Amino acid sequence: MKQSVTAFLAIVIILTFSVPVSSQGYPSYQLIYNLTAYDMLDVVAQGDTYNTAKITMTRTIDEDIHVVIPAGTFLAARLVGVQDMVVTHTVEIDLTDNEPLEVIVQTASLETQASIPVPGNRFAVFDRFSSPLTNLMAVVGDSDMGFDTIQAAVWIVTENGDWEEMGILRDFDGEIVGYTREVEGEDDEDEGVRLIDEEDVIRAMIQVENAGIDIRRKHIWMDHAAIMENLPSGDLLDWLNQKIEDLL
Repeated sequence: MKQSVTAFLAIVIILTFSVPVSSQGYPSYQLIYNLTAYDMLDVVAQGDTYNTAKITMTRTIDEDIHVVIPAGTFLAARLVGVQDMVVTHTVEIDLTDNEPLEVIVQTASLETQASIPVPGNRFAVFDRFSSPLTNLMAVVGDSDMGFDTIQAAVWIVTENGDWEEMGILRDFDGEIVGYTREVEGEDDEDEGVRLIDEEDVIRAMIQVENAGIDIRRKHIWMDHAAIMENLPSGDLLDWLNQKIEDLL
C-alpha cells in the first residue's frame, strides 16, 4: 500500500511539473491518456452508436482517481475500415474503488468512407491529432451545438468533405447508417433522409472559420451555390452572402 501511494505521488509530481495544466485547462495527471500511459488506469474503449463510444475504466492503484476524458480525445480504431472518432464533450468521473466503471462519451467520426463503429470494435485512446482539428475542437468541443453541425465541421477539417459527402449519414426510420442501402424485396433504392442538412453545413462552416481555418480553401465552399438553393432566409443565409461579397 505504501509503495502504491509513493508511486502515485511521484507520477503526479512528474506530470505536474512537466506539463502542469493541459491545453483543455485540466491538470495533466487527471487526463485519461496520461493515467493510462503511467499504468495507473486500465482502459477499454469500444464502439457504441454512430455518435457515442463506451469506455470502461479500472484503476490499478489503491488511491482515488479523478479521471477526465476531455473533448478532443482521439479514439483510434484498432480494426482497419472502422471510423476513428473524436470525443466531443468532456466527461469527468471519480474512481473510488477497483471495480470497472463504464461511461458513454459523445463522439464524431473522422472519416466518411469507413464503417460506423459497433459494440465490439476496440479503440486506442490518444491525446492529439492534426493541429487544424485541435483548433476546431477548441471551438466546438463542449458546446451546445447539435451533433449534425459538429460532425459536418469535423469532416470539413479531416476529410475536406463536400456537400455530397456530408450526406453519407442517413436516417432510415430511426436507424442511422453511413451508406445508401437497398430496401429488401424492392428494386428501388431507399436513400433515407440526410442527417446533415444545409443549415447544419453553414453552421459548421462558421465554426471552421472561428477555428482560424479559411473555409474558402475547402471543397465545401465550391458547393455554396447549391447549398443556398434550399437555405431559408435568416442569419445563416446572411453570413453566406457576406462571405460571397467579401470575394468581390
